[in-house]
Amino acid sequence: MINFTKSLNLNRKTFLVLMMLFGVIVGLFTANALVQDEKECREMEDDIRSEQNFDGTVACHPPGAIDANLSQELEDRTDLKCVCRMTYHDSTRIWPIVTS
Repeated sequence: MINFTKSLNLNRKTFLVLMMLFGVIVGLFTANALVQDEKECREMEDDIRSEQNFDGTVACHPPGAIDANLSQELEDRTDLKCVCRMTYHDSTRIWPIVTS
C-alpha cells in the first residue's frame, strides 16, 4: 500500500525548494538589470563631465531615483534612460536623458 503522507510531504518540500530557487533567479536577473542601468548612467555622467567646462557637479541616476517631472506626452513618446542633476553655485538643473 502507498503511503500518501510521505508523498505529500516530499511534494511540499520539492515545491518549496523550486519556489526558493525561482525567487533567487528572479532576484539575480532584477539586480543585474539595475546594475546595467546604473552603469549606463555613470557612463553618461562621465561623458557630460568630459565634454562640459563648468565648476559645478553632475550626477546621473537611473529612472525612479530622481523625479524628472516629464509631461505625460513626453513619457508616452520616449523611454527615460537616466536623470542627470547639475548643480552650479545655488542653481540645480534636472536633465532627463530620453530616447525615442
